[in-house]
Amino acid sequence: MISEQIPSSGAVPSDGPPQIAGREQLLRAPRQTRSFAARTHASLEAVEPIWRRFERDGNCTVYQSYEWAHRVVRHLAAGSGAVPLVVEVFDAQSRLPLMLLPFMVRKAYGCRIVEWLDCDVCDYAAPLLALGFVPTLAEIVALWAVVCRSLQPADFLRIQRIPPTLGAVANPLALLPAVTPAPTRSHGLPIDGPPDSLLKRVCRPSLAKELGKNARRLERQGRLRFVEADSRVDVESLFSALIEQRRTRFQQVGRFDLLADPRVQAFYLDAALGSLGGHGPVRLFGVSLDGEWIACQYTLVDRDRLHALVLTMDEEWRKYSPGMHVVGEVMIWARRKGLSYFDLTIGDLPYKAAFGARENQLSELRQPLSARGAVVLAGLAAAWAGKSVLRRQRHLYDTLRSGRQALRRLQVRMAAVRSRGEA
Repeated sequence: MISEQIPSSGAVPSDGPPQIAGREQLLRAPRQTRSFAARTHASLEAVEPIWRRFERDGNCTVYQSYEWAHRVVRHLAAGSGAVPLVVEVFDAQSRLPLMLLPFMVRKAYGCRIVEWLDCDVCDYAAPLLALGFVPTLAEIVALWAVVCRSLQPADFLRIQRIPPTLGAVANPLALLPAVTPAPTRSHGLPIDGPPDSLLKRVCRPSLAKELGKNARRLERQGRLRFVEADSRVDVESLFSALIEQRRTRFQQVGRFDLLADPRVQAFYLDAALGSLGGHGPVRLFGVSLDGEWIACQYTLVDRDRLHALVLTMDEEWRKYSPGMHVVGEVMIWARRKGLSYFDLTIGDLPYKAAFGARENQLSELRQPLSARGAVVLAGLAAAWAGKSVLRRQRHLYDTLRSGRQALRRLQVRMAAVRSRGEA
């Protein structure tokens, strides 16, 4: 059972509280002779002291922060039939922890599948690294072999959205020989200099001009305000508007909306409320006109960067581009707070390039862990490859996507008619 500890070959039994590595201890061992071992944990709480130390002093992304991951488990993992499985990698000689990898395990296709602990609410997958631990390529290959042995008897592993770096250090997952380019890309840009002139420096000239013109047009319609939610009332009001604006837009275009799931809504709202007073990474922003929210943005602040996750706007005000307005205001806010990178995260929406964002290639990893897993993974890989080829045939792909969206819109209208009939 996954709930039991599954030590890897050569792993040291867990016979006491885990130790936490410091820079001097980590660098004391000769790098050319370093060897690794691993053990698994069936809960986040089992490694919470190490996790919080790595998060504070080492390297990780905000999506692998303890509070974010804990909410993923509490709100989403159980409902999807998944259980957490955290792999702790440590130095085989000193037994000092070096890395944590938060996975989850679920059953599908007759297999036990290991996936990253994200449930589609984490834009990036990266391990948590101890202070001073920057493994060489040879060490990454060696420790990954230990990790894979610790995951057995699972059948295959899949990790999506692997970024190339964790801040200033390389992401060890991105350097594994088996990784391949992911179909998903992220976008972001460095921000520096005076906040008030930031948009003129980073945006395309046409966008900077349009932002100013639309702001003046909105101001003629009523009292325009940019708001950072700093109370429970503001968070709940803004989040409710965000959900409604997103629901309306996604129904119009016939797109699948992850936030239509009440569990996902509860996850994001809980994270926002838990961050009030600076106790977490979430910052929720809105633009109001005469007290009515016309655009909303859900973001995460992590060290020197801001991650812009969810952007919505009131469709009635679309001609004034309030969504672009709130992005510009949030970018200026980030610079005033001393942040130096604005991450527009995953997705290829055109407005990102207009704000000066550059594309970052993400990677993914698919690896069999058993003979059965190899067969199933090969079949799934063929299906995924077919979708990838289809995406490259833009005309055919767009035609099929338009047809699917039209079908979804029809289903929405039929559901509305049935609802009125029942009423």
